[in-house]
Amino acid sequence: SQTCYSCGGAGEIIQKTKKKSTLSVKIPAGIDHGQRLRLSGEGQPGTKNASAGDLYVQILVKSHEIFERDGFDVHCEVPISFSQAALGAELDVPTLLGKVKLAIKPGTQSGQKQRLKGKGISRIDGRGIGDQLITIKVETPTSLTHDQKQLFEKLAELDIKDNQSNPITKGFFEKVKTLFQ
Repeated sequence: SQTCYSCGGAGEIIQKTKKKSTLSVKIPAGIDHGQRLRLSGEGQPGTKNASAGDLYVQILVKSHEIFERDGFDVHCEVPISFSQAALGAELDVPTLLGKVKLAIKPGTQSGQKQRLKGKGISRIDGRGIGDQLITIKVETPTSLTHDQKQLFEKLAELDIKDNQSNPITKGFFEKVKTLFQ
């Protein structure tokens, strides 16, 4: 003898087992992609009148076109012009909670990072907030007006006369000179 395949030995056959329902789920601030939430008692009913099991909800966080998450920190690239990098500027930059003013120091290099304390993601345990890291990208113009071209040509002449204003370039070419001596 063996247990009935249809009722599993319960003595009754359940005709309809699927039940559709909608639940509201509170997603805590700081939860990350791939983490799970447990909803107690929202799973399948137990056998022989046992209480219902738990329902697990796996979190999938969409990517964003401006921000990239790294733990509780947020990364963002901000493009600036040559003149803003050379002379300095004050920019409005986006954060998760709106725009803030960011001071660009004169002589800022492409790839340089600036930290905005407390502008990242809330920790799930409530113990603080991550930071936002801004990576500065100095943008090279792709097309110039006649006046812009003349100004860049004048700047190029001055750069050749006074190589002190570009320390990275100067250091690179000094190293190249020693290679061929």
